Amino acid sequence: MLCTAICFVLIPTADTIVGVMVLMCFGYAFNSLPNSVYWSVIIDTEPSKAGTYGGITHFITNTATIIAPTLTVFLVLNNGYFSMFIAAAAAVGAGMVNLALGTDTGGSIRIPSSACGIVGMKPTFGLVSKKGVQDLAYTLDHVGPITNNVYDNALLLNIIAGYDSTDPYSIKIEINDYLSLIGKDIKDKVIGIPSFYFELIEEEVQEAMNNCIIAFENLGARIEEISIDCISVIAAAQAVTIKSEAAAAHMNSFEMYKGIIDTEVYERLEESREIKAYEYVQSQIERKKLINEYNQAFKHIDVLLAPTLPILPTDIGQREVTIDSQNELVRNALLRLTSITNYTGNPSISFLAAHRKVACQ
Repeated sequence: MLCTAICFVLIPTADTIVGVMVLMCFGYAFNSLPNSVYWSVIIDTEPSKAGTYGGITHFITNTATIIAPTLTVFLVLNNGYFSMFIAAAAAVGAGMVNLALGTDTGGSIRIPSSACGIVGMKPTFGLVSKKGVQDLAYTLDHVGPITNNVYDNALLLNIIAGYDSTDPYSIKIEINDYLSLIGKDIKDKVIGIPSFYFELIEEEVQEAMNNCIIAFENLGARIEEISIDCISVIAAAQAVTIKSEAAAAHMNSFEMYKGIIDTEVYERLEESREIKAYEYVQSQIERKKLINEYNQAFKHIDVLLAPTLPILPTDIGQREVTIDSQNELVRNALLRLTSITNYTGNPSISFLAAHRKVACQ
C-alpha cells in the first residue's frame, strides 16, 4: 500500500457537529500551503530498507514514524483497532495532530479514518489538486482532509479550496463556505439507504447502522431504501481501472525497486500488468454512462448513507474474514464499499456511526 500524508496542527478541535451529510453535496480543492505547517510523514522504522518514490515511502512495517521539525514520535500500531491505516489517520486518531491530508484511490482516507474512529473525506474528483502527489491511479486518486470531527473537516476544506491550473485533472467550481450548513436543520432531507452496501456486512456493523439511521430520523430526516442496479458493474470497472493505471504509474519503479517493495504490494503490481488494453478501454468507454446511472439516485434523495466498512477492523496480518459463513479476503472486504465512488468521482465522507468501531459514509 502506498500512501501520501501531510499532518499539521492548526487549531484546537471543536465538538462534533451533527449534520455531517451536508458535506457530501460539495466539492473541495487543494492549493499549496506554507511549508512551515508541513510535517513529513513516512511509514517505516528502518529507512535504509525503504523504497521511496517522489518522497513517498512504501509500507513495510507495522509502525508509523512521524517526523516533525522539532519532534520525532514513534506510534506502534499492533492491534485490530488501528489495523489497515495510513500515518495521517493514525496521528489524528492518537491525538498527536488535529488535522491531516491523505490520498484516496480506493478508500485510503476513509478506511483508516473509520478504523481510527475519526472523520475522513474523499472529495469530488478534480476539485483537489494532485500536483506533486505520487500517482497510483490517474483517474481515481483523490486528496482529502482527515480530522477528529466534521467541523474541523469543513474548516480545513475552507482553507485548501481552490482551482489549480497546474493539475490537468483540476476543475473550476464556485468555492463555498463549507462551515455554513453545519448544525442546520435537516428536517425533511431525504437519506437513501442503498441495498448493495448492506448485502454482506457483519452483524455489529448492521446494528450500528440501524442506530445511525434512527438518529437521523430523530433529527427529522426521511429515510428511503433504494437500489442502484449498476453498482456491481461499477465495482468491476473500478478494479480494472486501478490495476491498469497503477501498472502504468509504477512501470519504472516496478523494475527499479524489485526486492525492496513490500512483497504484497509487488504482487499486486505484478497482477496489474496482466490487464489487457481493451479491458481498460472498455472500462472507460462505459464510465460516463455508469456515472450518470449512479447519479440518477440523487434526483429524489439528498445523500446516500452506508457503512464505510462491512467489517470491524481486523488484526494486522489477518488476510481472511468470514461474514455470514462466506470467506472473503480482508483487502477485498475493506475496499468493497469505498471504491465505488473513486470510479464515479462522487464525494464521500466517513464518520462514526454511534459506535466507536463502526463508521458511515
